[in-house]
Amino acid sequence: MNLQKPLTQTLAATVLAFLGCGGSLLHAQVSTSLNGRAVGIVTQFEHNLKKPDAFILIKLEGAKEPARFLLAAPGSSVEPKLEAALKGVFPSNLVTMEWKGQGAPVLTGIRTMLPTSRTGTLTGTVMDRLSEGQNVYLDLKVDGKPTERFWPNWVAGGWNKEVCAAVAATNPGDKVKVRWYYDERRRAVEVSVVSKAFVPRTPAAKPSPGGA
Repeated sequence: MNLQKPLTQTLAATVLAFLGCGGSLLHAQVSTSLNGRAVGIVTQFEHNLKKPDAFILIKLEGAKEPARFLLAAPGSSVEPKLEAALKGVFPSNLVTMEWKGQGAPVLTGIRTMLPTSRTGTLTGTVMDRLSEGQNVYLDLKVDGKPTERFWPNWVAGGWNKEVCAAVAATNPGDKVKVRWYYDERRRAVEVSVVSKAFVPRTPAAKPSPGGA
């Protein structure tokens, strides 16, 4: 997977998908210079802002792969206002964000979209999931809302094994119910399948004439 592809291709699909679902939280803006704003899930971020070419990876709503945003233009420092905003950002957070430029876009603003409560239950469609060793997450889309990422909760020194097994048993398109709580990110406490995605059967191959 190319995590550092130019933003142009990723953004085109993202804007169409975002506007298609109403764009109620943000109006995706695209100009010839590809300055704009959008909503997405933080997939990679280190709080070492002094590191040269520091960046953040964000999977924009509707995109299949995350896009790479620099935190400052080459040779420049991170703006104080952005630095303050980034203190409240963690991997898997749903964020609203703004950027400028193309090819190597620079993040200019970001805000974590906090839930209205600390605990809850959601039912939605699985958009993506990963269940490989310590890398376990579930991306869930509730109708009319942006996709959100859930990590398992931590139990006795490790990921909740029951949640990990439940995530591994899901597939994109499945309807699932997730019971969760929020600390720095959404944590899944329980995952149950409501209905499985329809998978059309492949017709059986017809025997060839004269076959054995």
